[in-house]
Amino acid sequence: MSERPGLDIKLPNGRHIQYRGIRYHGSPQHIFWFEFLPTLLDHTIREELKKTAELAKSTSVSVEQSVAEVVALLNNLVQRAYIRAVDVDRSLMGDGFTKGEARDVAHNVEGYNKYIVEQSNVYVLEYSSNEEKVNYAIVQEDVLDIKPNFCGIGININALWRKIKGKFLP
Repeated sequence: MSERPGLDIKLPNGRHIQYRGIRYHGSPQHIFWFEFLPTLLDHTIREELKKTAELAKSTSVSVEQSVAEVVALLNNLVQRAYIRAVDVDRSLMGDGFTKGEARDVAHNVEGYNKYIVEQSNVYVLEYSSNEEKVNYAIVQEDVLDIKPNFCGIGININALWRKIKGKFLP
């Protein structure tokens, strides 16, 4: 007996997604949006940032600049992946002649853009030379934190000073 055709995808984490002889709604649709696509994007983002940071460090190139360039490319990748996923989803939800309703994925793309920045910061700190780490850390935190507040509402004077200095002073 031959096995019926179906879906069989191996994810980067080693797990398999397998479905045969069912319609695209319920679990298959959930797996597509919340298992398949996020697993592939998470894996790709981490791998590309890691490879970039390792290569930059091994060739004495600025890890921070190299990773920043890859961040822009990964943001584009996420945008395009979700555009394609919406098209595939619409085709699978349709009846063969008309497409289903388009899913709004703006919040997914925005979430991944934040995730990419967070992951890039991790790799910059991990793979930068000691000198780069010190410079990066100095930019990120204040030596003296002045925050007067009243009932939990306050003003970060250090941040305000940096904004004023950046806009009006050369």
